Amino acid sequence: MCEPMTIMMGVSLAMTAVGGLQAANAQQAAGQAKDQLGQYNRQGMRNAAITARHNARRAGERGREQVTDIAEKGRFLSGRQLTALAANGVVVNSGSGLDMSRDLDRQVRRNIARTRQATTDRQAGFIGQAADFEQRGFLAELTGANSAAAANRQAQTTLVNTGASVASKWYGFSKEGALDSAATGDEMVLGGHLALGDPGF
Repeated sequence: MCEPMTIMMGVSLAMTAVGGLQAANAQQAAGQAKDQLGQYNRQGMRNAAITARHNARRAGERGREQVTDIAEKGRFLSGRQLTALAANGVVVNSGSGLDMSRDLDRQVRRNIARTRQATTDRQAGFIGQAADFEQRGFLAELTGANSAAAANRQAQTTLVNTGASVASKWYGFSKEGALDSAATGDEMVLGGHLALGDPGF
């Protein structure tokens, strides 16, 4: 029958080992969770980048539609203007009639230029957003992977330290003679046949 001291030492060693294993498992699980979160965020940023690029294409389409609309309206107004001037007896290919026609044409061209510039700016903004989303996604995935790797190293260190702690305790107990059956005057019988004090153990 084991002495209470021997049992307490065994419990102490077991608790140290189990505690270290649990801590290592928790560290690995935390690292895996961060890695998965990084991958999830990367996918979310990719989706956002796809949306931003789609918005850039759509902005270009809308801009071209607006330019076409402005040009068509300009031609319509120019035609109405020429008709009205001619109906009132104004010469449309010289003098004030020509000046009015040229003014309208310049205004239409300015509107087209402004619309094209605004379209380019909108597209550039969306393209910049897409690049930013891609970069943020890459960094999120990289951070998650690095966190997982750091957690694995931490878990390995915990296991090594746990093993060293168990060995140190075992050595300390042994050095004090606490594990020596001769010192305690007791034997631990294994299976009812073999004892710790038996030379064949």
